[in-house]
Amino acid sequence: MGDTDAGISGVSTAVSGASDLFLSQYNVGGVEENSTLFGTSGADTAQGPLVVVNPFLVLVSGRTDGSSASDANAGGFDA
Repeated sequence: MGDTDAGISGVSTAVSGASDLFLSQYNVGGVEENSTLFGTSGADTAQGPLVVVNPFLVLVSGRTDGSSASDANAGGFDA
């Protein structure tokens, strides 16, 4: 988990704003199996712990200064 302003290896989606959050999955041998970018047209950063509830549910926290499809930015950085 982290954030990037230059994209990540193996993901064809370009960074959509100043920075995007990424989440990567590794197997027990340490080999990357999957990576995904998340972000708005603003700056998006990962913050706080990553919580694995089960193999199908991972909670990620962070902040953004952009708006999502369902929420408008209220000014500054929003959680």
